[in-house]
Amino acid sequence: MARRKSRSKQSPSSAVADTNSAAPAVVSPAPDTAAMVRKSTCVLIALGTLLLGFYLGTLAPRFMEGAGQGTAAPASQAMQSTPGGQSPAPAQAVTPPMPPELAAEIARLEKSLLDDPKDARQWAMLGNLYFDTDQPHEAIKAYENSLKLEPGNANVLTDLGIMYRETGDFSQAVDCFRKAVQTEPRHENALFNQGVVLYYDLQRKEEGVAAWQQLLKLNPQARTPDGKPVVEMLKALN
Repeated sequence: MARRKSRSKQSPSSAVADTNSAAPAVVSPAPDTAAMVRKSTCVLIALGTLLLGFYLGTLAPRFMEGAGQGTAAPASQAMQSTPGGQSPAPAQAVTPPMPPELAAEIARLEKSLLDDPKDARQWAMLGNLYFDTDQPHEAIKAYENSLKLEPGNANVLTDLGIMYRETGDFSQAVDCFRKAVQTEPRHENALFNQGVVLYYDLQRKEEGVAAWQQLLKLNPQARTPDGKPVVEMLKALN
């Protein structure tokens, strides 16, 4: 029910390189010389052969296991083998390039606001563009500038709360949603998002459920962003 959907980011998977170990050389048996030596020598040779066979019998499976699996180290060991003994930095999610038309509109609004910084509507529009291009910190600044000029705009307060949630500032997010509801008691998006942050992010489950129940009093047919009835969502949580 938020006006815009935040994008989910995928974590890139790490690949482990395979290396092949050389197979051990085959040792050819020596010619039979038992008839040319004394009995005691035969016994020693037999004993030595037995020991050698036992040694090779225990060693060969290890060679075979190494050859079958390769010599690539586990990921935890591979991470420790970087120069200086430092683990490599985790891979960063790649942000897709901004569509040219959005970049041009952002640039236009920024220039316009340099000429007229007291236009609350344009600050809100700029905040929306930052919102839609995954720039929460910039969106927060723009929305706050809009609210300084036009306090009590429930839509801007709700979007500001969503951006605070994106940055991990859950308490500020709830504060924005509550201010939006105080300004406009029937603001369904603010109530729904308030419940989300309270229930899931702050783990204040009773308060989260209370926000959703307040939403259902206003609109018993209220639905979640994916179209599921809120009343069904609450039943599933019990």
